[in-house]
Amino acid sequence: MPSQTTSARPPKTKRIAFYGGSFNPPHYSHFFAAAWALCSGEVDEVWMVPCAEHAFGKSLAPFHDRIQMCKRGASALSRRIKVSDIESHLPPPNYTLHTLQHLQDQHPNHRFRLLVGADILHETHAWREFDRVIAIAPLLVIGRVGVTGVEQGEIQLPPLSSTHIRKRLVSGDDVTEYLPGPVLAYIQTHRLYPRPQRGSLDPV
Repeated sequence: MPSQTTSARPPKTKRIAFYGGSFNPPHYSHFFAAAWALCSGEVDEVWMVPCAEHAFGKSLAPFHDRIQMCKRGASALSRRIKVSDIESHLPPPNYTLHTLQHLQDQHPNHRFRLLVGADILHETHAWREFDRVIAIAPLLVIGRVGVTGVEQGEIQLPPLSSTHIRKRLVSGDDVTEYLPGPVLAYIQTHRLYPRPQRGSLDPV
């Protein structure tokens, strides 16, 4: 009689695009980059990884809210775009190197790629041990309009920025052309990036 025991299946190997950022808020260019990575055939999934704290100390919307905005935008595109809160569980400061090392330890069978816009290639000197980062996760670069001096493919991200979008939100200007509907709805429901209140004590 054959044995009824079966050996455990080895963990499935996946090719993962690690996509880190502030996502404050996540906009169409962010989700376009994630969709492009999936369509490139280079990866099986994209993991959006909002930073818990900004590397240069800039003020951010609450981490929970940025996670939720990313999830709502990603769910409208593909189940293969995941959102990770890993950096909230790691000790600060949240360097990409440390986050990748932690993920590699957690998922030793996965192969990581670092998804970045071409503009980042001019800023690698500011990263913590960038050579070690790309040793763990070789680059997967998407072009960006207006970037010169680096090799870019035919596909280029439109020149959107979260900073510009936040300014429009604070001013009460329309941002529907920049943000997926579920992300904008979340911002409005939770009153993120509010317009400053003007009262009698405000300076003239």
